[in-house]
Parts: sequence; structure tokens; C-alpha cells
Amino acid sequence: MFVVINRIRPEPGTERQLEEAFSRTPGMKDVPGCLGFEFWRRELAAPAGHPGTVEPAPAGAAGQAERAEYLVVTRWESREAFEAWRRSPHFQHAHRNTSASAGARSELLVYEVLRHG
Repeated sequence: MFVVINRIRPEPGTERQLEEAFSRTPGMKDVPGCLGFEFWRRELAAPAGHPGTVEPAPAGAAGQAERAEYLVVTRWESREAFEAWRRSPHFQHAHRNTSASAGARSELLVYEVLRHG
């Protein structure tokens, strides 16, 4: 199994636009080789008193709050299945309107699953 995570940090104030863009997508159910798709939002405020909790970083020197963080998590049968999707018209269609993520910082993380279950 192969897992690809796109970590997105949108410009402050554009979080709702990004969430709405992902809520309008049909998902990945019909994509060959795709085993799952999830869209996650990190909670910046952790439960009070939870052991091991990492508190959000304080505002920067310029007084800017920490950016929200979202993860787009996809699971694939293989790297080949993921690469085939990236070359497909389905990928082009899904990424045709990227205005919801304009100005966002994005990082693609790729993992091979060594053990599952």
C-alpha cells in the first residue's frame, strides 16, 4: 500500500473557502487503484490537560497567528496507481480550479506502508 498526504496551510481567512472547495468534489471512489480519500483539519486548540499535548506555536514576531493546517490523505494500491491518476484527465479535472488554495503553502508527503492492521 502507498499513502500520499498533501499538507495544506491556507492563507489566514481563506480556510472556509478551502473547506467548501473540498466539500464540492465528488471524491475518489471511481479512481482505479485508490483505496481511500480523507480530508482532515487539525485542531489548533488541544483538549485541556491532555498529556503529551503540543500547544500551538505563539504568534510570530509580526503578530501573525499560526496558519490552519489541512491534510488530504489518499491510500493507493501502488505507486504506479497513484502516478497513473496524476497523469489522468480525472486529476486535471479535480485540480482545474485552484483558486481555493491560492496563496496556500502545500507539501506533498509520500509513504510506503510497511505494515497494516
